[in-house]
Amino acid sequence: MTTQEDVFNCAGWRTLNRMGIFATMHHIFRQNYIDLEMLLKRIHDDTNMSQETFQEQHIHLSQYIFNFLASSTALTDHARRLIGFYEKTDLHKEYQQKIKESFADNKLAQFIHKLRDYQTHYQLEFPYPVRSLDDNKSWDVVFISSDFLKHPEQWNALSKQFIEESGQEINLNKIFAEYSKLIDTFYMWLYTELQIYHKKDFEEREKLIKESGMEIPYIPLNQPMS
Repeated sequence: MTTQEDVFNCAGWRTLNRMGIFATMHHIFRQNYIDLEMLLKRIHDDTNMSQETFQEQHIHLSQYIFNFLASSTALTDHARRLIGFYEKTDLHKEYQQKIKESFADNKLAQFIHKLRDYQTHYQLEFPYPVRSLDDNKSWDVVFISSDFLKHPEQWNALSKQFIEESGQEINLNKIFAEYSKLIDTFYMWLYTELQIYHKKDFEEREKLIKESGMEIPYIPLNQPMS
């Protein structure tokens, strides 16, 4: 007779637990981005915003940027631990190649990664509100490129190149939106590949659950927590 212990010890169950922990971290990253995006939108749409109002928002802005960068680093660390279970497999090789293409060779990704290190060693420069070039009424929030270049030792070649190519200003909404999309695209690929890799394990898990008579809520295997 199949027992609950058999279910809990099967490969599909253990894999799903690992994926669940990772999906939680992905969810936290996504939520931190949403919080940051909504604040930037409120600032953008407040066409009559005074300097005093922006200074009030700055505390929240600093917090949300910190949370976004910290959760990005935590997500990366969890991904490394997760893929460590697949060392010497084709999936591991494909993952390393995807990392190189999506992040290691990407100027924006390298800037975001080094920005987290920069934030650790230096207080992030005060983001500036500037009139949007789109309509000259709304507000964009930007970093001033020259502020970052005061500490060239904090940047690698690609991140420094990103700063220099951004011109005088780095638009926060644009870079964080683009990076969030990059993250989501990469990890949706990873969820899909894990589902394919463990297809038989997940089928065995479902079979054992039915045999044991356990009632388990449905868990989508190809997407993070929403």
